[in-house]
Amino acid sequence: MAAKDAILFVAILLLSVRVFRKDFKWHWIDTCACGYMALLAVYVFVPDWLHLDVPFPVRLITYRAQTALVMFYLWGRFTRLRWSQWKSIAIFQIVMLAAASVFGIFERFMLPLSFWSRTIGVSDYLLDVKKLDSNLNVQDGLPSNLFHFGLRRLLSVYADPLGMGTACVFPLVAAIAIMLCLRRERDPDRMKWIPYYLWAATLIAIALLLTIGRESIGVACVAILVLCIALGETRFLRALGVLAFLSILINPSVTKFIVDTVTFQESSAIAHLNLLSTGLQDLSTLLVGHGVGTTGAWATSLGVHELTDIGESSYLELAAQGGAATLVVFLAFLIGLSRWLWMTARRCDDPVWKGMFLAISTSLIARLIFAVFSPSFFALIPMANMFFLAGAALSTVNRISFEPESVLVEESTETELEVYA
Repeated sequence: MAAKDAILFVAILLLSVRVFRKDFKWHWIDTCACGYMALLAVYVFVPDWLHLDVPFPVRLITYRAQTALVMFYLWGRFTRLRWSQWKSIAIFQIVMLAAASVFGIFERFMLPLSFWSRTIGVSDYLLDVKKLDSNLNVQDGLPSNLFHFGLRRLLSVYADPLGMGTACVFPLVAAIAIMLCLRRERDPDRMKWIPYYLWAATLIAIALLLTIGRESIGVACVAILVLCIALGETRFLRALGVLAFLSILINPSVTKFIVDTVTFQESSAIAHLNLLSTGLQDLSTLLVGHGVGTTGAWATSLGVHELTDIGESSYLELAAQGGAATLVVFLAFLIGLSRWLWMTARRCDDPVWKGMFLAISTSLIARLIFAVFSPSFFALIPMANMFFLAGAALSTVNRISFEPESVLVEESTETELEVYA
C-alpha cells in the first residue's frame, strides 16, 4: 500500500511541475484541497496528549484514506485534457459501470454462492488475513455483509455490495442527466443517443437496487431529484415516482423496510442514530482534534480504535481526528467544487458536458447530506473517477479563461472549446 501511494504521490508531483511551467491557473478550490491535506498532516504528528496509543504506520494509513479523494482530484487537476478526451473518459465511466451491472445482475441470479465461497470466501483470507470474526463477520465462509435482511445482495466486480452500490451512483445520475439534456436540446442527430443512455441508466439502477445499499440508493434518489428540479423535468420526475411506487407495491416487505429506516425504527438505523447522538453530545471535545488514526475504519480494522461512540459520520470522524479547522476546509472544498460545477454547467451548450457537470454537482450535494450518517467520503475507491473528472474539468475550463457570462461550446474543427461573450 505504501509503495502504491508513493507512486501516486510522485506522479501527481511530476504532473504539477509540468502544468506550472505552462498556463496553469490556481483556483481557490485548489487552496482548500491542499490546505485540507496540510492541516490533516499536522495531526499525523500531534503529540499523544490523550495517551491514545496509535502506532505511526496506522496514522499514515489513515491519513491516506482521509486524503485519497483530494489526491484523485489533484490528479485530474494536473492532467491537461482536451475536451474531446475529457468527454471520452466521462462517457467511458458510464459504459464501464453499465457493463459491470450486466455482470452483477448475471452473478446475482446465475452464479451459486459456492462460486463466491471459492473466490473470496476462503477462510485463510477472511479469517487469518483480514482477522474477521468467524461468529460475527463470517457466515459459511462468506462475509456476513453479503446478506442483509434475509436477502442475498449483489456483489459484482467489487466483491462487496456496499462498494458496488457506491460506484453505481455517479454513472447512474450522469446517464440520466445527459439523457435529459439531450432531450431538451431536441437535435435529431444527438437525440438518437437517448435510448443508449436510457438502457445504461436502467441497468445501473437495477444493479444499485440489488445491492440493497440504503445510503447509495438514497444518494441517487436525492441527486436525481435535485437534477430534475434544476432542469425543470417534472414529468420525468413524476414518471420515476410512479415507477418507484409500483415497484414498492410488488414487495410489501420493502415498503416496511423503507418506512422503518426513514423513521429510525429498523435496528441498524437505530444503532446509527444512537451513535450519532452520542457523538454530538461529545462535539465540544471532538472539535480540537485528537490525531489522525484515533478513529475511523482503518483504526478499527487495525485494532487501535480508541475513540468510540462518535457516530458513523464523515464530519464527526474528521473533526475527531483533525479538528474543526480541518473540517471547515474540507467542507469548503466540497461545497466550492459542487458550486463551480453547477455554475459552469449553466454555460455549457454541449449536453454531455452539461450533464456530467450537473451529475457530479448533484451527487456531491446528496453525499454532503448523507455524510451526516455515514463516513462514505472516505470509502473513496468507487468514487475516485468522479473526483478525477471534477479536477480535470476545472483544469480544462480554467485554461479557456472565460468570463462569467460566456458560453462553452464545442468547436467543429479542433474539438476544443471556444468562448462566446
